[in-house]
Amino acid sequence: MDLKMPRPPTLVDRVGRAGKFEGFGNAFNFQISNTEEQRQADVSTRVPIAWSISGVRARGNVAAQLAAMMDAAQAHALALQGPRAFECPKSSAAIHESGHAVFYAQAGLLPSKISIWPIVVSGEQRWIGKIYGVPKYRVDATTSAKTDLKTGQELISGVAAECMFDREYRVGSSLDEVVLAAAVVGAAALKMQCNAKMLWFETSSEVAARLKANEKNVRAIADELMRQRTVGSRQLAHLLRAITRVGDEG
Repeated sequence: MDLKMPRPPTLVDRVGRAGKFEGFGNAFNFQISNTEEQRQADVSTRVPIAWSISGVRARGNVAAQLAAMMDAAQAHALALQGPRAFECPKSSAAIHESGHAVFYAQAGLLPSKISIWPIVVSGEQRWIGKIYGVPKYRVDATTSAKTDLKTGQELISGVAAECMFDREYRVGSSLDEVVLAAAVVGAAALKMQCNAKMLWFETSSEVAARLKANEKNVRAIADELMRQRTVGSRQLAHLLRAITRVGDEG
């Protein structure tokens, strides 16, 4: 064992859920492309984003590769929607957290509470949220590829719900979770010795299928969040009582 191995970075996603991720070679690179859209986007003119990757403490190139992925994702979002890409409407936060809640429940874990609230970033109001009562995540050389993929799915379940069900979806609103999920899936691909792009597609497709099967649940929880900003465990249990399970055999 190499006792001088750099300490795995601690990653904190947009809702402050701490986790650990250890880099694996070129696991990140498949998500960094040089498309014409990205080259044309003026990344030097920074658009303040709400969800930067924070809390990364690592030596070596792991943090740098994550930052490069985030830069590429920001540039792509800016090219697609302009500054509007980084807005975070209330409806997006509500559907985002509802997507997380439904995905966890579909896997057998009932969150204790979900909440959304407004913050001000660069003088503009943006909505964020948090899901409570879910486990921290860890991805390193000791975790299995199956566990890593589960983590990746959990990370993107919120933004996937936004993309599928929110008319106000902004492509840059949850880039931290997208970048982290892509890195996690890339790490799993290395462990499985398979194509990272294909595995990302399969992972995203499974999340979409699970959410689509429970669209009514996602929308019902989001409606409650829009009304009262917080949904507690008893109400969540009621709203999730008829959850449809998909793909449990995997």
